[in-house]
Amino acid sequence: MSKVLKTVIDTHMPHLSHKLSAENGYDPVKHRTVRDLHKAKLINDKEKAAIDGCIDDLATLDDASAGSKSAKMLKAVDSGGVDADSLNDDDAIKAFMASIDKADADNDKTDSDEGIVA
Repeated sequence: MSKVLKTVIDTHMPHLSHKLSAENGYDPVKHRTVRDLHKAKLINDKEKAAIDGCIDDLATLDDASAGSKSAKMLKAVDSGGVDADSLNDDDAIKAFMASIDKADADNDKTDSDEGIVA
């Protein structure tokens, strides 16, 4: 499992973390995504659906939390926008997280009183 996915699971689904160990067949190089974990039968269908749901929920958050950014990176890998190998590359992770910060800053959603009708 990638560093990014491990962070999400350890933080938001710690009850599954213990299953993802070398003793159970986990390989951090081969198992980078939820799909990889499921294909290797490290997680079952129900656990895959739960992790996918958690990632979807985190990715929709409109904040700068590490969980939200990590989920957005995992979603970008699933959609083919980011290479799965980058999930274990510290420099690539930092660059992606910085790009999210820049995109958020460029599309600043500051509160405005415009358009409010009393």
